[in-house]
Amino acid sequence: MKTLILLAIAVAITIETSTTTLAESGTYRFTIKFSQNSSNSSNSDVALGLTVGSMTAPLTSSYFASGACINVGTSNYQLTTTSTTLKGFGIEWQCHSTCAYLAAVYNSVTFYAGANWGQTTAHVVSSQSTLTSVSSPSGTNSNNSTAKTVSYTFYGLTPTQLASSVYMPNQTETWYVRCFARFNNPASVGFSGGIYDLETTIGNGRNLSLSGSTISSLESQKARFWAIFSMAKTILAYLT
Repeated sequence: MKTLILLAIAVAITIETSTTTLAESGTYRFTIKFSQNSSNSSNSDVALGLTVGSMTAPLTSSYFASGACINVGTSNYQLTTTSTTLKGFGIEWQCHSTCAYLAAVYNSVTFYAGANWGQTTAHVVSSQSTLTSVSSPSGTNSNNSTAKTVSYTFYGLTPTQLASSVYMPNQTETWYVRCFARFNNPASVGFSGGIYDLETTIGNGRNLSLSGSTISSLESQKARFWAIFSMAKTILAYLT
């Protein structure tokens, strides 16, 4: 009995950082995960993920998967004045010409970020031709066969890098973002060439609040840990 209780406690107090789905279609998902950096708690690790439906044919050979999120800055995701200087980020994976395994998906990965996104008063979201790819800081490619996911992860991003290099929310911010993703397509979406309407060109739009916080979630998990630990002590004392 004690063993079972201890096992249940171990499962209950496992601390994990949640993954946020930014856009999806069928078995495909475009995701993001913010984590506290293990070496410096003021810095963040950020993983952009692509979840697929098949391990042996994650995408059609040489096909693309593309995703983007733009910070509109208002909780109703609307603007009263057209802007072309909104912050946001985008990413595009192109699978290998033999796309028969997960690692083939990140044969080519290009990340875009900047204050070069726009939205009109009619709620049309765009990317500007001034948007360029980001090579520094650079992300690290990896894959998880259990989750059928490939990730492009930035490690140890400072608040300054989050704000002005990768254009993502920092640990104290919550953004109101409009996200889009196109999966398994034969052509690139053309982020750097400018896209007039992301909903039309990319699709699968989703509006959501996106928090870069890792500290607050960790603190709530610590509180949960101690509450469960206290309850466990009481139960074990009763059984002794």
